[in-house]
Amino acid sequence: MKNVVTEHDFKVLIVDDDTIFIKLLVFYIKSSGFKGKILQAYNGEEAVELCKKEFPSIIFMDVQMPVLNGILATREIRGTGYKNPILIVSSYAELERDRCLAAGADRLILKPVTRDDFLASFKEYYPDRNKKLSKPGLIHLKPTMLD
Repeated sequence: MKNVVTEHDFKVLIVDDDTIFIKLLVFYIKSSGFKGKILQAYNGEEAVELCKKEFPSIIFMDVQMPVLNGILATREIRGTGYKNPILIVSSYAELERDRCLAAGADRLILKPVTRDDFLASFKEYYPDRNKKLSKPGLIHLKPTMLD
């Protein structure tokens, strides 16, 4: 029998030391009608521990954080056998592109990020947690322009 992941089983982990940014991403996700669980970590070490306990369906990870940065946390999480998507969301992602991808990130998203652009990236993986991109890449999400 095939394992089926419902939207209620889907878990999102947001990792950032900026609590306001975490609240913003939580708002974006909840405003989309998401019914799963949203986990939060404030540094890479917390993210590694949460991954071991909760096994999230997707991770949104900052790069510059205290205790353990996002690149090292991504590498450590991948080292546990975690195969689900890790998306780096950071102002530094473009500068750290090669290191992020080498550590195991699936995609990079540059801050600042608008709701529509963030959700477009999120929905590529939700509700099908097994969906993969054809290749890792960098997304530069620009603020939307008003017509």
